[in-house]
Amino acid sequence: MNVRYLMFDEDGEWQPAGRFLPVAERLKLTPQLDLAAVALGLDELEARPELTGLAINLSASSIQLPEFRRELHALLKRRQGTARLWLEVSEAGALAHFDAFRALCIELMHVGCQMGIEHFGRQFSEIGRLHDLGLDYTVDASFIRVAPR
Repeated sequence: MNVRYLMFDEDGEWQPAGRFLPVAERLKLTPQLDLAAVALGLDELEARPELTGLAINLSASSIQLPEFRRELHALLKRRQGTARLWLEVSEAGALAHFDAFRALCIELMHVGCQMGIEHFGRQFSEIGRLHDLGLDYTVDASFIRVAPR
C-alpha cells in the first residue's frame, strides 16, 4: 500500500498533497509532516498486521536536515512494524541531495525498514552512485507504459 498525503480543507473536502505541500515547503513544515506521516503509518501497521507493507514518500527538503534524520531514526527504533515499512524519496530529490540521502540510507540500515527511490529512471545514468545503498526502485510510469506486453 502506498500512502498519499491528503488533508481535509475547511469545507471537509479531501485535498491532495499538491495543494498543501508547496505551502508546507515554504513554511518549512515538511519535516514535521513527514515524521507525522511515518508515525501514522506505523500506527496503521501495528493495528493491521494483515497489511504486507506500507510505502511513505519523504520530502527531499526533510532528508537534508540532520535533526530530521535523527528524529526519524529514533522513531523507527522504538516502534513495531518497521519491517513492513518502505520509505521512498523521489529520484530527483535523492540525486539533488545525494549526500543527505546517502546519510539517511546508512542511518536507517539497521532499523528494519526498506529504503527506495520513487520515479526512478529519468536519470538512469546515475545508477552507479546509488548501487551500494541497497535500495529498491519504483520505476517511473512513463517507462512502463511503453513496455511491450
